[in-house]
Amino acid sequence: MVIKRIFQSMVRITTVVFLIEAGMYLGLHLSKRVIHPMLYQSIDPRFSTYVDGFVKEAAEHGVKVDTDRLGLLGVGNLDFGLGGLCQRSAKPVHYGASLWISQDYVFRNLTGYSMKRLLFHELGHCLLDKDHDPDGYDTIMSSQPLHLGADDEVEFQKHEKSTRENWDRLTKDLFTRQGPPPESARIK
Repeated sequence: MVIKRIFQSMVRITTVVFLIEAGMYLGLHLSKRVIHPMLYQSIDPRFSTYVDGFVKEAAEHGVKVDTDRLGLLGVGNLDFGLGGLCQRSAKPVHYGASLWISQDYVFRNLTGYSMKRLLFHELGHCLLDKDHDPDGYDTIMSSQPLHLGADDEVEFQKHEKSTRENWDRLTKDLFTRQGPPPESARIK
């Protein structure tokens, strides 16, 4: 029984390390640092300021974030119009979560508050274990605003402006709320 568990752990760690190394080999140009004797943390440099900002804003709301839970943050091909995807392992402290941002969003030059909101949404999954909020609410953990059409510039600008104007409320909600979203966050 013990040998079987050790073997399963070794297979998981080897798989994660292989995926990280394969991603680096394929040109993701990720920085890496050791977070566990057998695990590297690899974060695409385009996203490191967002991770730092997430940690800083969490601290401002009294929340300590363990970024060692994040094993990989990179760009990938995501289907179904997804802007990002967090894959959490059963034991994230040991194996790390993988967070992928859609190359469509990156190459569309998504910047500013829209990219910040997307990264905070996915980091909310990976580092705070948050689930999606119900549709119809303007919260960072709502998936609705993340599915903007790539060619809909008017909607994109409206989303960017709304996110910028409501950023303090959105981050306070992300880091402090327990339970369902408040009625005040309902989209009218």
